[in-house]
Amino acid sequence: MLGPAIHTRSRGPISRLSAVGCFAGELSSLATSGPQDTGGAGHDEQVGVCRDCGHLAVTLCRAMNIPARYYNGYLGDIGVPPVDAPMDFSAWFEVYLEGGWYTFDARHNAPRIGRVVITRGRDAVDVAMTNSIGASVLRDFAVICEEAQNVSAMTAGELIAAE
Repeated sequence: MLGPAIHTRSRGPISRLSAVGCFAGELSSLATSGPQDTGGAGHDEQVGVCRDCGHLAVTLCRAMNIPARYYNGYLGDIGVPPVDAPMDFSAWFEVYLEGGWYTFDARHNAPRIGRVVITRGRDAVDVAMTNSIGASVLRDFAVICEEAQNVSAMTAGELIAAE
């Protein structure tokens, strides 16, 4: 059972959140899941992707009366060992503690650099990556995220003008 495991292993909200992240991340081995799958299904079947880990973690936080919201966007490969695969869309969550929102990632369960937020909401229903009417085909898609070297502080307008 989850409840006793989280409460006996952890004291205080931060350690409980870490336990939630570990629990959600351990249950979900990376396997394909469909858009109709839920965090509960990921828990029951012990499979899923970052979306399923995030849903499960948000659900568990809310069950402990910790406000949580779901995010998706890009998670760069900055500061982690290189992987031989293209960067992909990612999902994570935030919780509200002591007057501020804090980022947690049940899939990776480690601090990461370079999150690019695309959307946030209560869950994936609020933050659909795309909406379409009728058939659509994604022909090509690539995202590259690299750490900037020796960059001075510039506004977005200055960066665009510099290109």
